[in-house]
Amino acid sequence: MPLNQNQMPLLAAIAASAIRDHAPFYAPGHKQGRGAAARLKDLWGEAVFRADLPELPELDNLFAPEGPILEAQELAAAAFGAEQTWFLANGSSGGLEAAILAVCAPGDEIIVPRNAHQSVISGLILAGAKPVFVMPEYDPDWDLVLGVPPEAVAAALANHPQAKAVLLVSPTYHGICSDVGAIAALAHARDIPLLIDEAHGPHFGFHPDLPPSAMASGADLSVQSTHKVLGALPQASMLHMQGPRLDRQRLSRALQLTQSTSPSYLLLAS
Repeated sequence: MPLNQNQMPLLAAIAASAIRDHAPFYAPGHKQGRGAAARLKDLWGEAVFRADLPELPELDNLFAPEGPILEAQELAAAAFGAEQTWFLANGSSGGLEAAILAVCAPGDEIIVPRNAHQSVISGLILAGAKPVFVMPEYDPDWDLVLGVPPEAVAAALANHPQAKAVLLVSPTYHGICSDVGAIAALAHARDIPLLIDEAHGPHFGFHPDLPPSAMASGADLSVQSTHKVLGALPQASMLHMQGPRLDRQRLSRALQLTQSTSPSYLLLAS
């Protein structure tokens, strides 16, 4: 049965819980606005505090979803062309760190571009992985870092055949895309995954004039900042994956290491 993309299961669950007449003996400490500063309520209104709820039974659990969070993630996976999607409440940074932890053990090599985000460097440190850096191209006229050419990735893989994955930034922070399809083919020829920092490309795939998304181009995993280009609140991001080259349980465990056990349901619902 096709999924109904007009549904918003997590938002609906929050809305139903927010109007319940009950005494909240749980976090957050503002108690649905009862203890919030008056100036904050003047600025934000009462509704945001009533909806700022924790992991109540009817609201599901981000780390073991089986209700409205699971339903919302399944809708997101279908919309963004993934086999499975995880909501991220610690931004794309937490997702990229988890992605590296999911593929690298201490001492493992991973192909990484020189224009990687600092969260990728953090992921390398956390995993104890060794980066094999590849250089993106550069446009001196515009002083812009461009994409990583497939030839650079092919050379790095030839020189480091034990690398566990390839990671790219596509699009860059200036909107430049690498040839994700060609680089996915290079990685898959060695049966390793291609991971994409797609923080600035969550809108790809929703208009024919835009580049194809990482998922549509054959990447195994992409991390998107839903808040950067789409309409979510800051820190709200998503991790998408497909294919057999990643251990989903290991990835789920890694996400538990890089995210708060008290995620904001306002972020998740957005």
